[in-house]
Amino acid sequence: MGFLFRPAKMTDLDELYELSKQFVLLNLPANKKIIEKKLETSSKSFSGELKKEDGAQYIFVLVDTVTDKIVASSMILAKHGSEKEPHFSFKLLRQRRYSEHLGIGFIHHLLRLNEETNGPTEIGGLLLDSEYRSNPLKLGKLVSFSRFLFMAREPDRFQERVLCEFAPKLSKSGKSHLWEELGRKFTGLTYEEADRLSLKTKEFIKQLFPIEDIYLSLLSPDVRLNLGKVSEKTEPAKHMLESQGFEYLNEIDPFDGGPHFGVLLKEIKIIKEAVQSDIEFSVILEGKPTHIVSMGKANKFLATYGFMKDDKVLVDQSLEKYFGTTTKALVARL
Repeated sequence: MGFLFRPAKMTDLDELYELSKQFVLLNLPANKKIIEKKLETSSKSFSGELKKEDGAQYIFVLVDTVTDKIVASSMILAKHGSEKEPHFSFKLLRQRRYSEHLGIGFIHHLLRLNEETNGPTEIGGLLLDSEYRSNPLKLGKLVSFSRFLFMAREPDRFQERVLCEFAPKLSKSGKSHLWEELGRKFTGLTYEEADRLSLKTKEFIKQLFPIEDIYLSLLSPDVRLNLGKVSEKTEPAKHMLESQGFEYLNEIDPFDGGPHFGVLLKEIKIIKEAVQSDIEFSVILEGKPTHIVSMGKANKFLATYGFMKDDKVLVDQSLEKYFGTTTKALVARL
């Protein structure tokens, strides 16, 4: 019953690597050296050694306290887009054209390359072990929403805007519709090559991608129909974030066409509704969790599920050793 959300540690490297092998994620790839470097960055971020302007990143894990196994992870990139490493996207725009002589007009849909040097905070890196995806406690919500209570406790670490980049619909062969028709033609790279290169530098996007508007009518139906659409596996995550106020920004990833969703930090539902509340540890917990419970700051941050009873939020007795003697916590209703 006990699941604890906490900052990742260097000692979590092997388990995070094993978890990452179940997925294909740019933010947390199945590469042990990259994950180790990200854990080092995360540790410096939690300690305050790295600020958002310096590339702070925060990695969290969800632990099954019965087995002491890491079953999920999620991340926050404090600032995605700077002078050194801009954030690139395609804006989807509409343009009206009309001929008085012919008496006809058209509404064209355009892609315009956008560069941000003072970008938003980005959330990502959400992984949930396949064995736990059917858990009735819906652990995806816990590992996703707990990040917001961390942000509520320490808003100065983050930007005013929060972004999430969703995985797109791919072709039957697993390729990106947009990349095959656009990105590959302008860079000469395969999607995999461009993906790996973007981890080191995004300079080639600015230098090689078209800077002129791209008319969607010139692209194939497959590309047009799939722009801004998420994969079936990503739909639940999209619905979760929409419930927290995230909205489609009419903006897509320039590589794969996946949609970008965003919201103001202060408008995230859980952050808006979070309150200090009395908590109590209990052996008997029935029904579905009603709240997320959090305490602590920086690398002492902890979160878990709670159950409302009368005027108190009950927390699993087995977690008391982690929370200590605290009787109050920042909680938010699911």
